[in-house]
Amino acid sequence: MSAKYSKLPTDDPDTVTFDFSSPFTYGSMLAQNSDHGLFTKRHGENKHSSAFTYNTGQRANSERVHEETPRSQLHKTFTALIIGICYVLLFVTFPVSAWFSFKVVHQYQRLVIFRLGRQIPTKGPGIVLILRCIDSWTLIDMRTRAFTVPPQQTFTSDNGVVEVGADVYYRISDASLSVTSLQDRNHALRVLAHTALLKHIAKHALDDVEINLVNISNTVQVDINQSTMTWGVEISKVEISQPKIIHQPPPVNINPFSSSGPVLLPPNMNVPTPIQQMMSGMTSAAGPAPSILPVTQPTDQVTPHGLLAAVRPLLNESMVRNFGAIYKFILQGENGGVFYLDLKTGQGSVGIGEPPGGAADTELSMTTQDMQSLFRGELKPFPAYISGRLRISGDLDVAMKLEHLIDKLKLK
Repeated sequence: MSAKYSKLPTDDPDTVTFDFSSPFTYGSMLAQNSDHGLFTKRHGENKHSSAFTYNTGQRANSERVHEETPRSQLHKTFTALIIGICYVLLFVTFPVSAWFSFKVVHQYQRLVIFRLGRQIPTKGPGIVLILRCIDSWTLIDMRTRAFTVPPQQTFTSDNGVVEVGADVYYRISDASLSVTSLQDRNHALRVLAHTALLKHIAKHALDDVEINLVNISNTVQVDINQSTMTWGVEISKVEISQPKIIHQPPPVNINPFSSSGPVLLPPNMNVPTPIQQMMSGMTSAAGPAPSILPVTQPTDQVTPHGLLAAVRPLLNESMVRNFGAIYKFILQGENGGVFYLDLKTGQGSVGIGEPPGGAADTELSMTTQDMQSLFRGELKPFPAYISGRLRISGDLDVAMKLEHLIDKLKLK
């Protein structure tokens, strides 16, 4: 049955009123139906009663609350008894206990105390009473501190490669949250800042990173604060270091007839011979396109076995401590094969085949000619990786340390 809407006569002919009566009635209280375990809305004084029933589960919740109340009250009583005994012992042993129970908290410090495992309100500054037999506490320094995000190499949105670092300044805004929310605050902040820095640098082009460095720093600060505020930590400032350009982004040819490089056509596209000759003539007139990476022509051929013999006497424990990784080289071409460089165990070792010290941290695949150029210093790992001449499987950061390793080996 639907609601009835009827026009009612009034004294004013221009005024129209409607009757919003309903076939249903509604109540204002819950009453239990003992036969069906349901709840219906009734009220003795209210003329509106409900035609519907609701299963709210309130009965089960009410019984559970009543069962927990005696245990909670007993726990409070037992806790108060233990605390009272501690105060009595403190009074009996006074003034000797005063040397151990009173702690001075400076203006820039706060004391977070857990009494019988439960946190009590944060104390300080001033003199704070501690019940050493049942209290555990953490002293929090509220002053601004800083840490450095080491320079990291990352890609920009236009496939350039830059090396950037940052200095992050932070302070504790909530001493209680900083203790209860984090196990290792320093490590968590460093990881979060490192991730946010690389994420935002990767969203910008290389030119934008150099021009809008201040805006990017502010964006990184806001992004980090969104996570750290729930930890009771406030990031007050982020300063990104001046980026060091490792590799310029590849040129983008918008004009297909540009003389800066060859015209690239889909392999399955059939181009008429006259058009193809015209395009080839236009691109060849400007000369060959510049190459991003120079193709090295070694004057003296050094075989992989010769490199192994040259590297072996240069290994030592210091290099093992600095690198701590196992490299596996897969070389194609003349005198190729599988070789390893173990800088994780002992004093380091090199050899042929699979590394005996365990699985390799990173695998590098290249030709023997590129390998020779790499160890002479004529070819850098990052440009080689971008151009496809070096293929990496495994930990990319470990692979990029190869440049520093080559500098230490001094095989140029």
